[in-house]
Amino acid sequence: MIKHFTKIVGIALAAALMISMMNIMTPNVQAATTQFSDVESTHWGASAITKGVSKGYVDGYTNGTFKPDASVTRAEFVKMVVSAMELETTSSSGKWYTEYVDAASKAGLYASADFNNSEAAWTKVMTREEMARVAARTIGGTTKEDDKWMYLATKAGLIKGVGIGQIAPKGLTTRAQAIVVIERILSTNTGVSLDVDKYAVGSAEIAWHGTNIFTVMPECGLLQNPIGNKPVSLRSKKCGTKSL
Repeated sequence: MIKHFTKIVGIALAAALMISMMNIMTPNVQAATTQFSDVESTHWGASAITKGVSKGYVDGYTNGTFKPDASVTRAEFVKMVVSAMELETTSSSGKWYTEYVDAASKAGLYASADFNNSEAAWTKVMTREEMARVAARTIGGTTKEDDKWMYLATKAGLIKGVGIGQIAPKGLTTRAQAIVVIERILSTNTGVSLDVDKYAVGSAEIAWHGTNIFTVMPECGLLQNPIGNKPVSLRSKKCGTKSL
């Protein structure tokens, strides 16, 4: 009886040891599948969120949520962009975001003309228009026209509409939107060609200079600028000649 009991105990101990060894040898299995209770696998930003978390520039909350629809401040967005792009930062004794702002400034992603470099300004929620400006700059976009940033970002495929033809420039940036845009930035900077939302581009172009002619007829070239009452002529093999 004692021998039988000893044999059972031995088998149990061996099984427990094997399970323990398996757990030690595969510690990253659960971590590799980043899942949050509020981000379904069908969520439009699920893939980007998983990539962002795995790369370490964003994380979820201790209660197991990600809060994809929560707003993002200017400081939070810049921190994520700087971290994702692995820009060099220097420790600072200022606010937690100071080193990231300094790195963004050095890289040309932020300029003092954008808004005041103050705590009050950096803790404001970032608008989609402001996100577009930073995003366009990350891939080398430049302009002196404030209302052109959204056009540059949509044309590059970095930003898409929140609906058909709806770019919501004054809309607030969410965590999911921020991560999706950052992932597109990283893809673009590695040579990936992004899909472009032509409806968003058209709307952004209208917001920029009142017409979407470049989006509607991109293959047509302007032969002359309006002088007085003279019309603008467009000509190409495909378009023929049109007067506006």
